[in-house]
Amino acid sequence: MLRSGNFTVKGKDLQKGITDLLTLHQWRWTHFQSVLVTGRDGKPRWRTPLAGSKGFPDIFAVRGEETLAIEVKGDGDKVRPEQQEWLDALNAAGIRTLVATPANWRSGYVDGMLRRKRYAHDQ
Repeated sequence: MLRSGNFTVKGKDLQKGITDLLTLHQWRWTHFQSVLVTGRDGKPRWRTPLAGSKGFPDIFAVRGEETLAIEVKGDGDKVRPEQQEWLDALNAAGIRTLVATPANWRSGYVDGMLRRKRYAHDQ
């Protein structure tokens, strides 16, 4: 399990804990893996080989009739405007979203979101 105390939790480590929980709680999930490429300036950059609007959430999960889009943020990371636009659009379409952070991991909120079943009265 992911633990944090007086050290920085990276997004990739948090994401591993989340995908483990998704599997444990019987979600089907996908993550589009980023690759390290060399930019025109010769510097390495992370890119996700997808077409379309930038900022799609890191993980998309389905369990029965439930859907959940998860944006993973490590300590010090912030949701970018294009990511927030996706989260808002998905929410408007009736898809639950979660911005997962080390703080809401430690509090048990992430586990609660992944464990519970969505009921008709949930929004």
